[in-house]
Amino acid sequence: MTNCRECGQPTCMVLATHVAEGVKRAEDCPFIGGQEIERLKQYLTQFFPDG
Repeated sequence: MTNCRECGQPTCMVLATHVAEGVKRAEDCPFIGGQEIERLKQYLTQFFPDG
């Protein structure tokens, strides 16, 4: 976590919460990409199987 604010959120935790709620996408973080995004999406399916 860098809390760089490049995604438009004040902290990484805020962005992560928005991603979990479906308001934002993991791709909105300029530092996460490729395999990391796929791992995050896979992880979130256990909590949000339809999303």
